[in-house]
Amino acid sequence: WYILEFDQEDLLFGLVDGFEKELGYISLNELRETTGPLGLPIERDLYWQPVPLSKVKADLGMRA
Repeated sequence: WYILEFDQEDLLFGLVDGFEKELGYISLNELRETTGPLGLPIERDLYWQPVPLSKVKADLGMRA
């Protein structure tokens, strides 16, 4: 998940790289309850640096 916006309550908007790569809305509460294949929770990358969405899309093989 690449989060672009947050309404300060529960609603996030961002790019999801899942079964499909798409922009959409995400519930923060649902994201907190999501676990990976080994049952581990999602963690925030503390060292991530902001980049333009066009670079993220290019890195994921998406058209801009």
